[in-house]
Amino acid sequence: MSIFSHIEDEEKNQTPWPQPRGSGHRWSVTALRPVTNPRNAKFCTECGEPMVKHSTHCTKCGSGRGCLYQGHKRHEGHLYCNGSMQGGATCGTEILPHHDFCGSCGGMVTERYVFCVCGALVEKDDKFCCGCGQKSPKKPPTRSGHLEPFTVVAIRPLKEGVASSFCKHCGRAFVGNATRCSKCNTTRTMICVKEAPGDELRCGGLSTTKPETTCNTVINDQEAFCTTCGGEVRYRPKFCTCDTVLDANDKFCGGCGKPRGK
Repeated sequence: MSIFSHIEDEEKNQTPWPQPRGSGHRWSVTALRPVTNPRNAKFCTECGEPMVKHSTHCTKCGSGRGCLYQGHKRHEGHLYCNGSMQGGATCGTEILPHHDFCGSCGGMVTERYVFCVCGALVEKDDKFCCGCGQKSPKKPPTRSGHLEPFTVVAIRPLKEGVASSFCKHCGRAFVGNATRCSKCNTTRTMICVKEAPGDELRCGGLSTTKPETTCNTVINDQEAFCTTCGGEVRYRPKFCTCDTVLDANDKFCGGCGKPRGK
């Protein structure tokens, strides 16, 4: 049973994935995610040129127009086994990045679906995403050499556990060991500060060559993916001019009291 049959079942009957029953023998399986029915690609997968409406070939390189499969948002970040269980039901067990075999049916994971940040399925030979036109994401090897997309954080070495000197809500200075702001009654929180000024952002993902170690590759402002491990950079911390990390809801810097953005 194909993944598209599952999508039709979900849309018509709203039934969940079949629950695994029993145990099977080992065979090759694919870790995949439910996708929508195919549509015409918006961009050429060979050169990234936007496709002209109703055209069948790219006007820049002449490549044929591909199909766009969009991953279901309800299953974003998850991949499932497409192996068969006893009785013919599809396994549907979640396959994690470090899994080489399915834990329910025993199938060996030889292929994994890869998705762009826009949610479009990236085929094996695609040079550009057919959904948004950006360069195809890297397909980093896992411990077993399989392919699996993942996200990472761009970070700097930080000093943690430092109490904020100023209220992040109104900018009022904290006095002594006060636990709340004397002006707005906001709770005093901890802040993170860079260990050294000018440190570049580095990848916080796991290394693909040294197990249990951090990748630590320098991440430039323009890079959407780590050039070493291939992780998608989903978060970059914001810093004040005093090198204090600014959290998403901070109106003022907890280290120097400056208004955010000043």
